[in-house]
Amino acid sequence: MERGITHVIHFRGRPVEDVHKAWNAVAIEAGQAIQKEDGSWKVMDSPHICRHTAATWQMQSGTDIYEAAGYLGMSPETLIQVYGHHHPDFQNKAAKATGKKMTHTNH
Repeated sequence: MERGITHVIHFRGRPVEDVHKAWNAVAIEAGQAIQKEDGSWKVMDSPHICRHTAATWQMQSGTDIYEAAGYLGMSPETLIQVYGHHHPDFQNKAAKATGKKMTHTNH
């Protein structure tokens, strides 16, 4: 990292020390949490949902599988298995083949 930068995430010029704590505070403020009887909060999602969103958007935009997998820090196999159905090429050849008229030369 660049000299002096010790944290990836900053808010108002200060490093975010605990991503989960920050996430929970934002979720509560945004009304995305339920207050329990004991006064504590149940937050519905975690920061990990951002990774799912990024993977989905990468696939929807048609990003190369290997490039997206490297960016997301997962294997191409995992990306294809979990998010591949969002890629515009998903089952494209099968869909085109279904629409073709069968003749003696192509069956």
